[in-house]
Amino acid sequence: RDCPRLPATARDCPRLPATARDCPRLPATARDCLCGLWPSDYTARMEHHSFFARMRCWLGTGCGAMGAVGAAGRAVRLGLAAALVWLVAAGAAAALDGDYRGIDSAEGASLKVEGDGGTLTDADGARAAFEGRASAGGLEARVVLGGADVLLRLDPLPYGVLATLIPLGADGTLQTAGAEALTFVRRDLTVPTLPHGFVAPPAPGITRIAAMSFLRSYAFWTPEGVEAGYLALAARHRRLIALFPAVQLDIIWKLCLAPGADRALGLALQGQGVACEDVRARIAAAQRSGGFDRYKEEVAEAAETLSTALQCADSHVMAKEVCDAAARDVSAQALSLETAATVLARVR
Repeated sequence: RDCPRLPATARDCPRLPATARDCPRLPATARDCLCGLWPSDYTARMEHHSFFARMRCWLGTGCGAMGAVGAAGRAVRLGLAAALVWLVAAGAAAALDGDYRGIDSAEGASLKVEGDGGTLTDADGARAAFEGRASAGGLEARVVLGGADVLLRLDPLPYGVLATLIPLGADGTLQTAGAEALTFVRRDLTVPTLPHGFVAPPAPGITRIAAMSFLRSYAFWTPEGVEAGYLALAARHRRLIALFPAVQLDIIWKLCLAPGADRALGLALQGQGVACEDVRARIAAAQRSGGFDRYKEEVAEAAETLSTALQCADSHVMAKEVCDAAARDVSAQALSLETAATVLARVR
């Protein structure tokens, strides 16, 4: 919110977001999950993160198209006048088709895209229809908002749409200093609250982490945090986790998003039959298609069984019959032909 005029080019950064350079007052907590930045003072403040920030960790989104989102803090009251939009072609339309709700600064607004058109509704209920053609993988439009000419650009995100609004001058030139970005997520997408027992990722220098702490928390860590946590697990815990391929795939996916995570990936990928390129592509497609929740449900089911097995393996106080059942589950997993590859094949 301190830097509403951050240039849209922030989303083009390969690693360090422009927010770190152009907006030093932007709180570190607003950057933690944007591009995998890892401030040394990161703690369980994560509990106070907005839905906006938690979504980035949960969905594994990195720097691409994120800098501009983080920069646009001003609430946009679209005040939509009659809007005429030139947009969309088949490829872009297919990626953007859907019903979306606004989050963060776009809270209360909604967006619906269908075929080569759609409807944009602001938080006050003012609506405008649009249709048109595609541009550079997204949708671009010239639209009248609140009596002013604005270039509207829609770019598909794995979980929704990034809408960038750039004022147009009287001569039709882009006034990039006044650009704003809004994030819309698919209406049926859910992001859970932080679980009981959530902990922050291990700080630099920490070489061991409890397996249960990792299992409960990793989904809400940045990819770099997952890398640090995975390497801090005891080898026996990594071996036990690997017997549960849905959980292993989820960890691999996060590791595949972490730059330079070769050592962790070398351990995690052993015997799993997957490569990062396929993992990233499949899960991104599931996020666009609405299948991400089904994928996460399978992960959660496997994690529940794994949780009991880990507690029994670490001699937590558990009923004998519970640990006996957990031992049978582990044996079944060890004999199973399931790998991360077979789980990934089900991800749609």
